[in-house]
Amino acid sequence: HDDQHGTAIVCLAGLINALKISEKDISKIKIVCNGAGAAGIACMKLIQVYGAKKENCYICDTNGVIYPGRSKGMNDFKASLANDTVTKDTTLEEVCADADVLIGVSVAGAFTEACLKALAPNP
Repeated sequence: HDDQHGTAIVCLAGLINALKISEKDISKIKIVCNGAGAAGIACMKLIQVYGAKKENCYICDTNGVIYPGRSKGMNDFKASLANDTVTKDTTLEEVCADADVLIGVSVAGAFTEACLKALAPNP
């Protein structure tokens, strides 16, 4: 488990520094994580423990955003991070709109130019 928890700790450390530099409050930012394997789940759980609101955290896998009631590719670990504000299939590109933070723990190249252009100001 050291790989997933180590990744989560380093991810949170980077986020804490980025929040300080950008003068943003963790409870008010939108966070998108691409990758819902062990590392992505560990990152999002630790970030929520630190103060991010669950309704502002979105985790995606190869089928898009994880939300309650989604059946494709789900398991109990993913379901624990399902975002209640999402009620239908939503793509990574769609959920990136107005995001303050992008976390990538999946394949290279997942965040497209459109994803990056859709981010909130001062991401």
